[in-house]
Amino acid sequence: MGASTGRTYAWTPFGFVVLILVFQRAYSFYSPLSMDYQVLLGLASVATWAIVFFVTAAQKDSSKLFFVVSLALLGAAFFVQEAFLVLAAQGVHDRGILSASCVLFASGYALYCRLWMRAYEKKTLVKTLICISATSGISTIIACLPPLVVGFDLFGNVCAFIVRMIVLGVSFWCLRIELARPYEWVAEEETESSLGEAWDAVKLVIIAVLAARLVQGLLFMDEAAYREYGAQALLVASPLISGIVILLARRFGSYSGFVSAFYWLLSTCALVVLLVAASVVESSIGFLWVLLFAVYSQVDVAFFGILTSMKKALGSSFSKLVCILFCAKDLVFVCGRVMRSLVDVQTGTFVCVVVLLVTVIAGIVVYLLQSVKSAHGKDGSPSIPEALSKSMAKRYELTPRETEVLLALLQGRSYTNIGYKLFISKSTVKTHANHIYAKIGVGSRDELIELLNPDSTLR
Repeated sequence: MGASTGRTYAWTPFGFVVLILVFQRAYSFYSPLSMDYQVLLGLASVATWAIVFFVTAAQKDSSKLFFVVSLALLGAAFFVQEAFLVLAAQGVHDRGILSASCVLFASGYALYCRLWMRAYEKKTLVKTLICISATSGISTIIACLPPLVVGFDLFGNVCAFIVRMIVLGVSFWCLRIELARPYEWVAEEETESSLGEAWDAVKLVIIAVLAARLVQGLLFMDEAAYREYGAQALLVASPLISGIVILLARRFGSYSGFVSAFYWLLSTCALVVLLVAASVVESSIGFLWVLLFAVYSQVDVAFFGILTSMKKALGSSFSKLVCILFCAKDLVFVCGRVMRSLVDVQTGTFVCVVVLLVTVIAGIVVYLLQSVKSAHGKDGSPSIPEALSKSMAKRYELTPRETEVLLALLQGRSYTNIGYKLFISKSTVKTHANHIYAKIGVGSRDELIELLNPDSTLR
């Protein structure tokens, strides 16, 4: 999108709205039809991501083309969707119009997501998490509030349609500004650490999303309960979860390993919610529907945020991996929907419970093993005797905490690893290290080691 926009707006990163939620809930509110139209959404999305894959493989800058096509497709999808809803209110359910709106929307939304990923690639990992979480909560309000306020009749349909079109226009205006922004400056060491944490987290997040997608497609629940009770509670549940995500990110975002741990926790909790919902499927408990929608949207937030953060780590293969993972996610969902029509409720519920239970247990075990490895792992250098560290601490009047940090530094541990070991943030480790260097009279770890061993016998 090249050209500068002139003015800068601090709130434009929040312009990404999870439009898929807005689109899907319109049918849940206004139409008695089943949600099998989602199969069309999934297949159309797979086809679009496949096209994006081949365009990316050709190494062409397609941002401007994707921008125009996405805006046109989403605008057309909302118009066709509104036509379907108007006819449905009159008792006419045109499957052709329904199919057209789904295909238009899924294709436009895939391009829309890819463009926003390019915008968020320029930002830090924690800021991306905050922005996407906030817009997830905003999307719930946009989807649920208009029909609840103005009703579900023709007038309510028109009002909700106007709101969606306004949101669409504002979102693309924000997207245009974000694509034109330069990359945010991040300290090299912090960038490497964040990417490492993201790489650790992405493995479980991908598995969690695939498992959740299969269960969402296969889960047997009373959708009427969601239409009747879910919207009111969802207005509270989803923004509340988004708010908690933002508060945690702002409070603990500087702590070493936080992002990785948070994504793992978020994905695991979402799977547990789905597991509970699957195990009590015949109860049709309304609040589980609400919680399912709210938490599941946050799993997509984790998926989107994690992928965005991997740009620098994966280099040229990043774009292709994104396309493949989004295709896989949609195909797994379609598979679940197809299985739903082929198996009975008991069999479907059993499959859901087994898939989720295995995923949750495996995720917890892998995370615990990874945490132990991170906490006790070393970066390669042999340990300096603890007696030497204590001697230096006494000589230079180091504090007990500085003594611990000094020993870890001399052992060759990274700031991130020291943070894991001492249960402090990486920024706190850096502060202690700077104090140590100042007291000893050196400027870096290399100078410290050279001071202790000028003959370079320390390795």
